Amino acid sequence: MKPNVERGRRVAAWLGVVCLGLLPVSSLSAQEPKLRATLKGHTDAVVAVAFSPDSKTLASASYDGTLKLWNMTTRIEATRRQPCSESR
Repeated sequence: MKPNVERGRRVAAWLGVVCLGLLPVSSLSAQEPKLRATLKGHTDAVVAVAFSPDSKTLASASYDGTLKLWNMTTRIEATRRQPCSESR
């Protein structure tokens, strides 16, 4: 198995743990989807995202091994996180 795939699975698992309690997610609007903002910060593909219940915070996980929290009011990263450590 490729190292990036294994790392992605670990990141997705951590995101699942972090996102517990963030559900239920409100239903999507029937309107046509449109780009509202581009959040820059990950250096590899984003593999998962989840909103907090109040929609003020977005969590994103990436193949770069990071989990980032975004303030959706300011559209900037809420906190800095170190890359996930490799398990040996």
